[in-house]
Amino acid sequence: MPTPLLPGHSTAKERLKPLAVLGLAASFALGTPLPAASDHAAITQTSLQSDIESHFRNPDEEARPWAFWYWLSGNVTPEGITYDLEAMSRAGLGGAYIFAIDRPGYEQYVKVDQPATANSERFWDMVKFAVQEADRLGMRIALNACDGWALAGGPWITPELSMQNLISSTTIVEGGKPLNLRLKQPENDLKAGMWKLDQYKDYYRDVAVLAYPVAPGWGDISEDNLKPAQLITDVDIKNGMKSPRFGTAQAANWTPGVRVTPDKTVPLDKVIDLSGQMDENGDLQWTPPPGRWIIQRFGSVTTGETNRPTSLIGMGLEADKLNPEAIRVQFENWYGQAVEKVGPELAGKVLSMNHSDSWECGSQNWSPVLRDEFIRRRGYDPVKYLPAMTGIPIGSAEESERFLWDFRRTVYDLILDSFFRTSVELTNETGGTYSSETMAGILTDSLEFYREVDVPMNEFWIASHGQGSAMYPRGSSGAHIYGKRFVQAEAFTERVIKWTEDPYFLKALGDFSFANGINRFALHVWAHQAFPDRVPGVTLFNVYGTAFSGNQPWHDLARPWYDYLRRSQAMLQQGIPVADACYFIGEELPNDAIQRQDLNPALPFGYDYDCINRDALLTRASAKNGRMVLPDGVSYGVLVLPNSMRMSPEVAAKIGELATAGVPVIGPRPNVTYSLTDYPESDRKLQSIVSKTWGNVVQGVTPTEVLQANNTPFDVEFIGADMSWVHRGKKVKKNNASWNGGSDPEHKPELEMEYSSPTFASIHRRTEDADFYFVSNQELEDRDIEVAFRVTGRQPELWHPETGEMRPLTDWRVEDGRTIIPLTFTPAESYFIVFREAGEPPAKTVANFGDYQTLGTVEGAWTVDFQPGRGAPDQIELPALASLSENSDEGVKYFSGVATYSRQITAPDAALKSKHGERILLDLGEVQNVAEVTLNGKALPAVWKPPFRVDVTNVIQPGENTVEIKVANTWKNRLIADAALAPDERVTWTLFREKEGWFKPGKDKPIPAGLIGPVSFVKETRDGTH
Repeated sequence: MPTPLLPGHSTAKERLKPLAVLGLAASFALGTPLPAASDHAAITQTSLQSDIESHFRNPDEEARPWAFWYWLSGNVTPEGITYDLEAMSRAGLGGAYIFAIDRPGYEQYVKVDQPATANSERFWDMVKFAVQEADRLGMRIALNACDGWALAGGPWITPELSMQNLISSTTIVEGGKPLNLRLKQPENDLKAGMWKLDQYKDYYRDVAVLAYPVAPGWGDISEDNLKPAQLITDVDIKNGMKSPRFGTAQAANWTPGVRVTPDKTVPLDKVIDLSGQMDENGDLQWTPPPGRWIIQRFGSVTTGETNRPTSLIGMGLEADKLNPEAIRVQFENWYGQAVEKVGPELAGKVLSMNHSDSWECGSQNWSPVLRDEFIRRRGYDPVKYLPAMTGIPIGSAEESERFLWDFRRTVYDLILDSFFRTSVELTNETGGTYSSETMAGILTDSLEFYREVDVPMNEFWIASHGQGSAMYPRGSSGAHIYGKRFVQAEAFTERVIKWTEDPYFLKALGDFSFANGINRFALHVWAHQAFPDRVPGVTLFNVYGTAFSGNQPWHDLARPWYDYLRRSQAMLQQGIPVADACYFIGEELPNDAIQRQDLNPALPFGYDYDCINRDALLTRASAKNGRMVLPDGVSYGVLVLPNSMRMSPEVAAKIGELATAGVPVIGPRPNVTYSLTDYPESDRKLQSIVSKTWGNVVQGVTPTEVLQANNTPFDVEFIGADMSWVHRGKKVKKNNASWNGGSDPEHKPELEMEYSSPTFASIHRRTEDADFYFVSNQELEDRDIEVAFRVTGRQPELWHPETGEMRPLTDWRVEDGRTIIPLTFTPAESYFIVFREAGEPPAKTVANFGDYQTLGTVEGAWTVDFQPGRGAPDQIELPALASLSENSDEGVKYFSGVATYSRQITAPDAALKSKHGERILLDLGEVQNVAEVTLNGKALPAVWKPPFRVDVTNVIQPGENTVEIKVANTWKNRLIADAALAPDERVTWTLFREKEGWFKPGKDKPIPAGLIGPVSFVKETRDGTH
């Protein structure tokens, strides 16, 4: 007999009875039209209407990747701007985000005669020139919301308009007699730091003076041991402030509350507001009742946080994120300045996006507007509860927890309304859009702010201790639940630069990001090359970001990789996402979207999911045909609740409404609310709602059991594959550079690539008349596997984003309501499997993929010409193909750039007799790193990943054929050589490079480079016969 999961529910079948009663056991067929989007879809960007074929064949402007364009230390030149933007244009990029980046003390790295220092006339002239050049090239420009990459501040922000925190001082007095004393002004512990300004340490504004009696259970106390954090040792209230109770609202500083006895609490009616009885000097006259009393003086100070990283000229306080007036000042002095400088013809058209990037300024817990806003939003005055922010239970621990929840909620609501909404509205008034990276990690709901921004953005890193993977569900779920078409990502950020990165190295991680909902990359990082003739050129402090640039040896040969990104992004921007489960993240703050490996209950690969927050659940969710549906047509087959006994009455009512209307809901039954507003009546209201409307909510079952009980099989299944998480990491030597530009004497190992994924990854989207799946091989090896898709009655097609090929598949079958297709993947390969036309399985199958037969190998010598100015001879003769790094000539051995291999070749007779269904390929064997073949004068598309094969069917001719193969590698080999040379002998130059090298001479060895081969003719046969 199965083991009961919960008392009273002996089997999964019995636990699912409420769902069966609602008639939800009908099978889920993809051919069934989704509910039509409501009028709300006209406001949002997603749509079921789309001609996916036209987007795949000719990706539109929105499908083009962007780049983070960092202007370093004022080194900006017109010729560099033109060079960068033309290189971006050649790659097919759609635009660039301008960031002005600097650091105090980096004056030595200013190498131009006229530095474009932040906010200088020269800087704005360069911004205008960049916008004009982008207009000429059909591109667009975005501007970060401040100098630096974080976040929104500058010299124009006064302490009054800056982010602020509460501080307090405490005095113990004996009551029963008149007092005339000067209260200590709270001590500001602000200390200067690289991104903290202490010159405003004396800024202070009183907020309140409160008195309350010493609670009997506190024992013997004195001012010496009366620091708020130490007053009560057996209570730790979840206030979300600075560790342990006050300040920054970092989630990591929270600890669960414990039971507090009444003798250790202060009754609310015993808290006396003395604010009006203290004069401007801090003198208080008051006669307290008998007994011992504590007087707390509360005031506000600036957090001292600044925008970063920037020079002292561009540095200033971070704007108050709770005060719309501060945000207007910030906007007018930065993005507004840009709009004014470029003029109305280009503002909105080319200067088209305002962007807030990395939230590194922490949190704040006060603002001049906070008290009035709290009263307006919560219906009561917070002042008498302020001691709870220092760990003093007011009323009871429960009452204080509720106040602190209200306080956190108010702070977050003001961030949304004052910072994001104001920024978006001001930007929209200029004709532009507003994009923002995630703000999780502070006092937030990591999803709700995506409601406000026009374009959500995530980020993912290479080998950064998992940074990025947690952000996938934030951005993708936030976009999905709020109907946003674009899910951008700061893509391929890393620390540190390895100088071995190439498109193939990036592909599997990029594909995993696509499979996690990202659909437009902003490449990180494209450092502005102010000196185009110096290579590799400028980097981001020699540490951060994959080095995208026109100076990358492989840049111009890699256009097919950029085209691959465009096709993939074009497809993934169409239609709506398909998911089966929706996880409600609850109402606590801060909270976050949930990574798949942390889902509870777990959800296996094959079913996709989104996370939903309080706001979207209340305002956008409805029930239709037994599914929870959003206005844009996105729908889910099961709603999963968090394991919490707290819930607001309005959310409980919404869940009851959905469950009553037939949406399967899994989760515990709450009986306690969060807010102090309307408490304790709110608890009784909640309990009544749950009792009356939650009859169909089930417990003790998993989403998988619910979905399978409703005849909803896996949406996609890689049959027989072990879909366990695989940690992908490879140790390499760390470069010598550090954040400060110095060397690392330890030369510690670093991970070349680090992320975790299953062996395959996928995502499913849908338009009004088509379903399509993106499927990715995450392994760097060939794979053969059968894949089942939850679609029937339609002809499957394979659309190859690497090549643009579109063809029907000829070997497939239908079993148990799914289409099963044998697929063959080369290393890190991905496809779109498209279902749009009606079709039945073929009576006679033909293999979906070709057989390959080697017809002959090209033997003998090659002539190799080297890109000038890279330290190699003009030309050499290679008797046979081998890695350039094995050559005895030092210039060849350490060459970085484009090498051109040429010779005459004779095709085998069999290569000249191809039949229908056959192709003749030139297989280049091993290539490091990107190659472009020209055969008989015709340039063929470059190849950038294995197998390095080029279709020469219509180009090969009898007799001799002239072949020319350009091969580009990476910068590592030349940088290794130059590390041993004096500066005036080097080929390479980079800004910020102290000791002039990432690598150690004699220790670091060159890596394989060039055309290694063997080169051979291969026949591909797709009709199943040779």
